[in-house]
Amino acid sequence: LLLISFSLKNRSLSSYFIIYLISCIAMQLAQQHNLHVFISDIPHLFSILYRSLQATNGLLFILLCHKLFPIKTLTPKLYWVINFSGLVYIAIIFQAVFFPSPYLHFILSFNTHLLILALIIVTIILSLQKFPHSRAFLCAFTIFALLKCLDFLNDIHLIKPMFFTPFNYGISNCLIILIFTSIL
Repeated sequence: LLLISFSLKNRSLSSYFIIYLISCIAMQLAQQHNLHVFISDIPHLFSILYRSLQATNGLLFILLCHKLFPIKTLTPKLYWVINFSGLVYIAIIFQAVFFPSPYLHFILSFNTHLLILALIIVTIILSLQKFPHSRAFLCAFTIFALLKCLDFLNDIHLIKPMFFTPFNYGISNCLIILIFTSIL
């Protein structure tokens, strides 16, 4: 993490990126069930922790995107959609901790898809305005969206699991992190 932080060209973004990166690592550990070792005595705690980590990761991603892109000045309507998505993530954390629900995963997945769609539109607008590196972000967000869609279709049993389906989250986050590190 320190090497990535020192290698980033944009020092003001490095702390936001490192926090997001730590969140991605924690999320990946939770997704691959590596956290069960520490909380095996309380099985329902894993569901709360996992949903909270997913929502926190989404919030940190929104914060990083706000620092990267001039969303508020560029597209005020999408700015409010992205901020609403952040409020939904906060509500998901609250609900996961105090009122666990079996439908929370679908709300979380829908909110993530809405956020990624808004960010794809933002990066298309940025590409049209010749914003630096916007095409790389557009590519990353599009692949992220496709992998999330495959994951969602697998969750609702419309497609059979593919060999990479369990790793969709990790693959998509690694792609975004690689693009972020090469550009920042």
